[in-house]
Amino acid sequence: KNKKILNLFISPEKQYKKIMERYKVLFSYMDKMILNLNLQQAQLIKDSSIMEHLAEEINKCISAIDKCVGYGNEILNDIKNKNYCNYDKSTLISWMDLLSKRLEDLKISSIVSLQTSAEISIIISNNRNLINKISSIVSNTIPIWRNQASALLNIEIYKRKIAVERNVTKIADDFIEENTDKKVNFEKLKELNGNLENALKELSFIEEKENASKQKLNKLLI
Repeated sequence: KNKKILNLFISPEKQYKKIMERYKVLFSYMDKMILNLNLQQAQLIKDSSIMEHLAEEINKCISAIDKCVGYGNEILNDIKNKNYCNYDKSTLISWMDLLSKRLEDLKISSIVSLQTSAEISIIISNNRNLINKISSIVSNTIPIWRNQASALLNIEIYKRKIAVERNVTKIADDFIEENTDKKVNFEKLKELNGNLENALKELSFIEEKENASKQKLNKLLI
């Protein structure tokens, strides 16, 4: 019986260290996850800022190209509607063809720029969605995980304490049952009483560790 009692309380400090280490690893993983998510969020914000600036510059270029195309078309129309006798006709036609080709190139550049601007807008929108999701995970999801882990740890410690209390009570009841209607062995009773006192001290130790664990968890949850 004495061995059974002693086996219940072998290295409680080691057992608690083992339990706390498991949860420290979990909380450490959550901290690293938060750090990585914040780094990703910062990079996304930086990229979005660059993209927004690029989109503004592209829109300015599109506006400038459209003005150039409009101005070129006005010149072509002006040449067609007026008679420029002082200029060589073949030279004028050649120059008009060259201008028309340049205007077509500018129109293509404008279309490509518009497509690029639309793609950049999609990227910026996606980045904003990711930034919002990361904020939600860091502010809501991970704290919920921490609270759940804290609750599981407290339940584990509580179950351990209840199991010890039940085993101590069972051993004491078995001793009383075995010695009913028998001559009391005071030495054995004294020894058992000492072991039970040690067991109660261990229970007190468990309660102290439980409170200390809660304080540590509260610090981790802040």
